[in-house]
Amino acid sequence: MSRYISVFVDSELTPEAFSHDLAAILGVHLQDVVGEEFIFYEFADDRRWFNVGNHTLENDDDLPFEEYRYQIEVGTHGIYDAEKREQVMLDFAREIYEKLKATHKYRLLLVDDVQIKLDEFVPAPQASS
Repeated sequence: MSRYISVFVDSELTPEAFSHDLAAILGVHLQDVVGEEFIFYEFADDRRWFNVGNHTLENDDDLPFEEYRYQIEVGTHGIYDAEKREQVMLDFAREIYEKLKATHKYRLLLVDDVQIKLDEFVPAPQASS
């Protein structure tokens, strides 16, 4: 069974605008993936990947998925050592989370296998000028 780490992001941006902002924040190029019922964006290198798009998850105990519009699902490929695979996946998810957090633009939720909350971030309200 596959296991992923997810970063949930609360944003009012359209999927296209959010994907452009995410790509700029992370310094990567995202590939559009279009299907009959979905559009999402993905990135992959030789060991890591993520895709980002809307999700249909419902709230689950202390995981308020419905409050977050986008899910960034992070995984790995080509790493056969289970311990190393888990570490690379967690490190990459944490890197994405921390870069998004540093912008102070989005509420974030970092979750292991859509079951365990690892971290959460709520940006401070912006002072009006």
